[in-house]
Amino acid sequence: MPGHWDPENLILNKWLHNKD
Repeated sequence: MPGHWDPENLILNKWLHNKD
């Protein structure tokens, strides 16, 4: 089980990766 994996963090990570 990961630390505090928030859904918003995941979306932000995906968005940032998509912004590449």
